[in-house]
Amino acid sequence: MAVPVVRDLRSAHQVFDDMPDRNLIFCWTCLISGYAKLGSSEDALNLFTMMLDENLLPESDTMVEQSRVNFDQISDKGKRSILSWNLAIALIDMYSKCGNLDATREIFAEIVEKDVVSFNAMIVGLAVNGKGDEALRLFSEMQELCLLLPDSGTFLGALSAWFLMDISRKAI
Repeated sequence: MAVPVVRDLRSAHQVFDDMPDRNLIFCWTCLISGYAKLGSSEDALNLFTMMLDENLLPESDTMVEQSRVNFDQISDKGKRSILSWNLAIALIDMYSKCGNLDATREIFAEIVEKDVVSFNAMIVGLAVNGKGDEALRLFSEMQELCLLLPDSGTFLGALSAWFLMDISRKAI
């Protein structure tokens, strides 16, 4: 999908706000892309959050545009305001798939009430990025500190971490 570059985001956002039906994901993606490309990371994430709040599911193109956002550019206040549970899990998944483990760790740390799903996302993200030792430490920490029972996703993440560590050791 080609996303046009919009330099006058204020006007574009006004047109978007005036739309009677904002169910077209393409419109959301264009505006998110404009903010991300022009370095307005906080605005892009706020718009992405609004999209999720309206129960609209992002397409892969929306996630690609959202991945352009530099998490480091967002203010601490902005980070806390956007990190609803669903968004935090989506961002952990997205940033780990992009290989940005610093942002992944920071988002995970911002989650106040961690649960099995948030641990699973982080464990899998670490495992697929070659951080098996850290993933397995987090698996242990989940059981020791949080008293959470692992589920099938947790075991899949831990086994993946162990398997990928084993493969890398054999390759050396």
